[in-house]
Amino acid sequence: MIAAFTLTFAHRHRQRRRKAEKELYAHHEQLEKTVAERTEQLTEANQKLVQKNEALEGALAEVKTLSGLLPMCAHCKKIRDDKGYWNQLEAYLSEHSGVTLSHGICPECIKEHYSDYAK
Repeated sequence: MIAAFTLTFAHRHRQRRRKAEKELYAHHEQLEKTVAERTEQLTEANQKLVQKNEALEGALAEVKTLSGLLPMCAHCKKIRDDKGYWNQLEAYLSEHSGVTLSHGICPECIKEHYSDYAK
């Protein structure tokens, strides 16, 4: 009787163990699938970030900025550069910011300097 009980107990134990191993294997398979999907998503996101970063670095390399204090002549409006030379405002801005300037005359200056042409 003890032998029969031991065999039955051992048989049930093996059955539960096989069932648990199957469940574990199924969970493992699902986990592997999830990891593969997430890895692919992260790889794609990383590639996009690398491309955006390269584009931003390229744009940053092209951008010239003005910052800080600019010494300017109160009379002629020339700008003193880092070497101590005085440059026309337009030339300085074009060189240090990459902008191209065009000229016009504001309404106040037309009245003051060109009153014959003022409307």
